[in-house]
Amino acid sequence: MILYGSKARGNGTPESDIDLVVLAGRSLTPDDVCGMRAVVRQK
Repeated sequence: MILYGSKARGNGTPESDIDLVVLAGRSLTPDDVCGMRAVVRQK
């Protein structure tokens, strides 16, 4: 499974975007994805 997400920070230019690519198997749950999203938002 490949999930891709993007969250713009700053002025929304490519230089200020944060991209997240997650590679995982069948054990990845929606809660795991939400947890990773929360970590990215904190940084």
